[in-house]
Amino acid sequence: MSRTTLPPHPVHNKPVKPKLLAACLAAFFWVSAQAEHFQQPHITVYGTTTTEVVPDLMRWRLYLRTNGKTASQAADAHHQNVSAVLAFLRQQKIAEKKIQTSQLQLAEDWEYTGGRRVKKGYYAATVVSFESPSLENYPSLWKGLSQLPSVSIEGVMFDVSNRIQIQENTRIQALLAAKKKAERLAAALETRIGQPLLIEEEASRRDDVRTSIAFSAQHRAAESE
Repeated sequence: MSRTTLPPHPVHNKPVKPKLLAACLAAFFWVSAQAEHFQQPHITVYGTTTTEVVPDLMRWRLYLRTNGKTASQAADAHHQNVSAVLAFLRQQKIAEKKIQTSQLQLAEDWEYTGGRRVKKGYYAATVVSFESPSLENYPSLWKGLSQLPSVSIEGVMFDVSNRIQIQENTRIQALLAAKKKAERLAAALETRIGQPLLIEEEASRRDDVRTSIAFSAQHRAAESE
């Protein structure tokens, strides 16, 4: 079986020192000399390899929501708030191609008062995602964004730029570890293993680091009701 994950890092109320950030990649392979539905004897083994790496980039996800009495007021104020965020990111040397805006909304804003649904006005919302190649600017990004209006920091994910290469290398090492384990077991029985007839990679039991922001969807849904 194979499993490759990066543990999520929670969003803290104060900056995290970059030197404390770390990520771990793990791969688990299941290698069998024969599948279960075959009648001849076989060996089933698991290979495990862990590769520890230091993150070299951060992925941020922001949620901006602006309220207004009218649709035009909400839209105009929200445009100014989003522009302020984008201008701040440019000041922080975030490349334009690493910034994305998505999930734009303009809708009526309702609340329940005295058991009745009352219209408060309108709201506009936008999700801003960006990638920072430096962990050293974490404090300045966190402090600067927290001072801008209508900004919620939904998540900060620490990642590695060569994730795919690391995953592939880790899988190979796990496969070799499984082969070595099978050879040792066979040697104890004074026999040898043949070529593997079945190799399976286990699906990840948990999502990768990016799902640490999933909770925000429920939060936004609650606000829009």
